[in-house]
Parts: sequence; C-alpha cells; structure tokens
Amino acid sequence: MEYFSIWDFFLVPAYILLAWVISARIAQKRREKLPHYRFYHWGLLYKIGGALALCAIYLFYYGGGDTTGYFRSALVLRNLLFEDPGTYLSILSNNLTPENFSAFTNETGYPIYYRDPNSFTVVRFTSVLMLFTTGSFLQASILTAIITYSGVWRLYLMFVEMYPKNDTLLAVAALFIPSVAFWGSGVLKDSYTMAAAGWFIFAFYKIFFQRRRILLYGIAIVVSIYVLISIKAYIFFALLGGIMIWVAFYFLNKLKSGFFRLFVLPILALMFWGLGQYIIFNIGEYVGSYYTSMDALLQKAIITQDDLTRAYYGGNSFDLGELQPNIQSILSKAPKATIAGLFRPFIFEAKNPVMFISGLENTALLLLLFWVIFKTGLRRFIGIMFEKPVILFAFGFTILFAFSVGLTTANFGALVRYKIPLLPYYVGALFIIYHIAQKRKAQDNGEEISESSEQV
Repeated sequence: MEYFSIWDFFLVPAYILLAWVISARIAQKRREKLPHYRFYHWGLLYKIGGALALCAIYLFYYGGGDTTGYFRSALVLRNLLFEDPGTYLSILSNNLTPENFSAFTNETGYPIYYRDPNSFTVVRFTSVLMLFTTGSFLQASILTAIITYSGVWRLYLMFVEMYPKNDTLLAVAALFIPSVAFWGSGVLKDSYTMAAAGWFIFAFYKIFFQRRRILLYGIAIVVSIYVLISIKAYIFFALLGGIMIWVAFYFLNKLKSGFFRLFVLPILALMFWGLGQYIIFNIGEYVGSYYTSMDALLQKAIITQDDLTRAYYGGNSFDLGELQPNIQSILSKAPKATIAGLFRPFIFEAKNPVMFISGLENTALLLLLFWVIFKTGLRRFIGIMFEKPVILFAFGFTILFAFSVGLTTANFGALVRYKIPLLPYYVGALFIIYHIAQKRKAQDNGEEISESSEQV
C-alpha cells in the first residue's frame, strides 16, 4: 500500500495554501478587535508543519508505526464504504462485530486495530477525512492537523480571555510547543484527544463561568467527552479531577472568612472525591473493565507499566521500582512518577536523536519552572496559585496526568507522546503566574497597571 500519491504534488500545496488563505483572512478580520488573532494562522501553519514532520520521521526514520497503521486501516475502511455502505456506517458508529468484520475482502483490504476499540476510533474518524483525499498519507495527516486545530485554538482563547495582556506567552504555551505540534497533529490518538480536551475545557468555562450559549457548548462538551472516552478515557478523568479543583476553589475564594474556608474545604474535598469515584466506576463498563473498581484500575496500571518495559518497545525503559496493586504502593511511587511524567527523559537518558530532542525540551520545561519561581518568589508563586482557581485547575490536571502517565508508562518512547496533553496547561499556568507577578511588582513600584479582575 502506497503512502504517497502523484496528486500530492498538487493537493498538498493546495490544502496548505487554502488553509493559510482562509485562516489569514479570519485573522485579518478579527485582529482589530481581538489582537490575539494575529497568532491564528501562524498556529495553524505550525500545526501543519508538525504533521508533515511526523510523517517524515515515521516514514524515513522509524519505517512505520502507529500513525501509518491508522492511515492504512482508515483507507481500508473508506474502501468498504464503496463496497458496502451500510456496513461502513455501522462500523463508523462503533459497531465492531465479527459480522461487520466479515464484510472486508481482499478488494477492500483488512484493517488492523479492529479488536481494540480505542485505537479503532482513530481509524473511524480518519476514514471520514479520507473521503477528501486521493488515498494519500500526507493529505490525511494535513487534514487531521487542520480539523483538530480548532480544539487547540479554543484552549488558547480561554486563557487569553482571562489574561488578554499575556497573549504572546500564552500563544507559546497553547500553540507553539514543539512536541505538542509534532505528536499532536498527525494521524494519531493524540491529535483527536488534544482537540477534544481543548473544546471540553473551553465549553465548560463558557457554560459554568460565563453562562453563554449553553446549548451549543453543552453539545460541544458531550461530543468532547465521547471522543476522549472513546480514545483515552484517562485524559477525561484527569481533566475531571482538575475541574473539580477549579470549581472547589472558585467557591472557596468567594468566602470572605478564613474559618469558613477551612471548614468547607474538607467537605468539598470529600464530596468531589466521592463524585469522582462514582463517575469513573459507573461508566467503567463503557470504557473498559479496568475502570469498574479501584482494584481493577490498580491492576491495569501494573500490567501497562510491565508491558511497556518489554524489549519489543526498543529497550528505552526506566524503572520506578516494584509495584503492588494497592494504594500504599502506588502512592509511594507518586513523586518519581510525577517527575517522570513531567520531565523525563532527561538529556543524559536519551539513546537516539528523537529522545535527545525530547530531553532538550524537558530541560527547558524544568528550567522554566525554576525561572518563574525565581522571578516571582516562592511565597508569591504559591499565593497567586491558590488565589486563581484556573491556575489550580491547570496544575491539578498537570500533576494528576503526569502521575498517571509516569506511573504506567515505563518507556521513554511512549512517554514523550503520552505526556503532551499536560504541556499547554503546565506552561500556560507558569506564564500566567509570571504575568500576574510582574504586574504586581510594577504596582508595588508605584506604576498604575490594571490587573485582570478574572477570578476563575
């Protein structure tokens, strides 16, 4: 099966040019009233570049991988549409039965990942995009980048609505992190989950805090949850945990009395802990049997970690120590797992050029944390974090996600991909803290600078 088409010489430049012209026109129309739209077309072009870089690395360095597997299976599924439209629509609705699989023939080809509903969701979604291509890997990757950019842009919009004077640094966080553009733009799970996460958080912000377009954004939340649960349910659960922290401290900050805050905090913590467990374990039958109980979830974490240390993943693994399926053992690994999820692989752990580049970025992420704390001061850093619930949400999601990924992903090759959903939130939170601290330092020096009244 070919990954390129003669049509690529015409259609790939055409797709990129069309995306650039349309996005540049949108930016030009809106940037007068909304200056941050000056990044709109550049962010899209950067994401398309990430998709093309991913294609090049997987085809010419790795010699294939998940992204090519998804593409090939999506092409097979598209072929089925022209042979048996009814069965195609049935499979598209996630009806992955043996009877439907029997509809594939030597003429259509046979898809892989059919027995893995999470992976095959990428195939289902991509097969729709394949209808607008000539069967080319490059075309499919570019269209995936263009379609999924909307979710990335929504996350940026949420941040910049709160802190419009910090739009440049927030653009770096949401749009221009290299690994996010690389791993989160092509035909991979991460492209769809990054987009869904951005839409989910943006829609929640609009409904809960601004009370705007409740029906429209309610639909966006439902669709986003479906995409996340269908592909990587743990991203949704980590976002849910972060949102609970966000909402809890939003209401706590409205209480004037410090005594009442201390009284209400443990009540909210217990309430949200119970609500979180109820949501996770009651939808477990839809997202996998390992989400139906705490014991099953812990056992799944151990199995996943053990699997990713196997030799067939390239031996690029690290060891957190022996894990047991109990809370005490899992929590004892929390510091190491969280650091791994955020900052590993370190440069000295890299064994190939791709890992070395990732190590450079991880070093930058670690230095950014130290730099912001140094410029802000540790006391003010912590004070701003607890004063602004959105920062607590971003850090809460970051820590929960880094812990879960670092605990279960004992392989650097997988880790550099799995961690990318947390990066815009982590970097965005640090830039917001820096922005607020700089404003307050200026005010302390007698300068009159209005600070955002945003309290969410």
